[in-house]
Amino acid sequence: MSTSTTAGVLTDTPASDANVNKNCAITNNSNISVLILDAQGDDVTPMQVGYEQNLSLMASNDGGFQALDAGRTQNYTLNDWYTDDDNTQQYSTNYQFIITTADCLFPVKMTHAHYNLRPKPHTYDSITIAQADLDTMKLTEQFLQTMMAYPSSTLAKGFQQAMSGATDSSGSIEDIDTAVANFFATTQQYKTITLASITAMNTYYSQYPYVWSSYQTSKTYYLYGSDGNTVTDQGSVQISIQSILPARTDKNLPYFTMTYTDPSGASRPLYYAHNQFVDNKNSDMPAVCLAGTFVLRSTLTKVATDTSVMPILAGTINGLSVLGYDQKQKQDSDGNWSGLYTLLHPKDAMGWVSLFMTATGIYMGLEMAFRGLQGLKDRLFKKRNSDTDQSDPTGTELEEIRSEAKADVSAIKADSQKLMDKLDKQIEVTEDVAPKMDEFQKKMTDQLNEDQRNNLQDNLADKSDFIEDTMLEYGNPPSLQKVSGDIDQTYDSLDSLSTEDLMTKLQGFTDHITEVINTNFSAEVDRILESFKNLSKEVTDSLKEAKDASTEVKETSDKIDEAKTDNENGETPDDMDWHEFGFEPGAWG
Repeated sequence: MSTSTTAGVLTDTPASDANVNKNCAITNNSNISVLILDAQGDDVTPMQVGYEQNLSLMASNDGGFQALDAGRTQNYTLNDWYTDDDNTQQYSTNYQFIITTADCLFPVKMTHAHYNLRPKPHTYDSITIAQADLDTMKLTEQFLQTMMAYPSSTLAKGFQQAMSGATDSSGSIEDIDTAVANFFATTQQYKTITLASITAMNTYYSQYPYVWSSYQTSKTYYLYGSDGNTVTDQGSVQISIQSILPARTDKNLPYFTMTYTDPSGASRPLYYAHNQFVDNKNSDMPAVCLAGTFVLRSTLTKVATDTSVMPILAGTINGLSVLGYDQKQKQDSDGNWSGLYTLLHPKDAMGWVSLFMTATGIYMGLEMAFRGLQGLKDRLFKKRNSDTDQSDPTGTELEEIRSEAKADVSAIKADSQKLMDKLDKQIEVTEDVAPKMDEFQKKMTDQLNEDQRNNLQDNLADKSDFIEDTMLEYGNPPSLQKVSGDIDQTYDSLDSLSTEDLMTKLQGFTDHITEVINTNFSAEVDRILESFKNLSKEVTDSLKEAKDASTEVKETSDKIDEAKTDNENGETPDDMDWHEFGFEPGAWG
């Protein structure tokens, strides 16, 4: 981060850079080609960090290569300038590089160019990119997605406390790095994550929507809305990306096409900024406002084995709460939805949207913690690079730097609240996220209880329908009437229970209904089955008698036909027993 305005490269060399060797050697020891982005902030937006800064793609001195291939070393000229408080052009010695993949600007490493004042001419230390840097970024992405999916987890709480504590106690770059390293050392799988990798990945998400396309050239999210009473199809969002190598840093995203299509088929363009898709980037309350986030798949499907984290869109369309999945749901002729569980219950769908918005607010609070620490680190780095003795600040100077970083955080808080208001004005964004985490955990428990309530009521309704059909079929026996009555009573009791009491009584209700069904319905079923057996024997006997009678009638009919034929020929069979048929010979005349 730089807090001075970048003026660009000058053709005339001021005296201030006469003793500087501007070359910086960068070696790529990873197994992919990378881009080198020069990241410079400005005085307009407070505390820009990572990808939020002005980004320019650097070309190497030898040949102007934009991509640094694996196994190569290139020299880059560092020649940025800024205007000081006296309106004088000054050479900048503060450089932050974001090293990215060539196809989608995915961060590989974020680092400063260390400036050495003691030798003359002054020099910049070389920079090396390792495969481990890319591996750490992939872990960092997994960590941030986990924070979004589990914002009230012990991991999230510990992270927030560690970042806030480091901001209050650190007096040097090394103090900050040590505090961050000490926290991640306590984790099982995130030990190599750094503050720089978190800042890079987080701001990459906020500026470029590659992650919401799952790093593919195209992806569609299908939107479903709930007003608490019904679930409705609310159209879709499609993200398409034109493949360009190397990828462009233009934050107007001209190579992205993002479109919202409503249920009638009418489409309008969407714009992406700060992790939100909106249909009007200049409105405080856009008609379409959708935020990307990650959730545990089983949260929605209620399938315990769905342990992966999945991307979704959540927000509002014309004031209606909506969820967006990458799977199209089906609706039958009766209007019932199938597919992800939350869509089956309008109250659930609305509740989950509210919960996801609360999670987004908590994540914004977590952002303030690590962005504040990154801002402090950038200011300490700038101070060290600008002093002749390259010392760290102490006393009053250190407190002033901390105060500046905290003032920047206050400005970020205000901006974050504006973003949150577009999604849900009831949610407060605050750096004091611990109470919000506890509140979220309670809401999550309540929502899961509501899911359980709705699921049980659905099962009870199905049983009640089946039993009613059975009663109509078999004469409304008293034992089945008792089962039906108990189920209806339990259904109403579940509906009237508070969420807090639901879980304590749920098992009792389940045991009661199970016992009623086993002792009454099962006995009735046994009686019905026995009736079926008796009825089956009666029907079988009747069918045998009918078959025997049919055979006898057929034999008789055949004999009559033969006799009739003989009689028409003037013959009278000798063996015909007319009395057998109740006739007398010659009766046909």
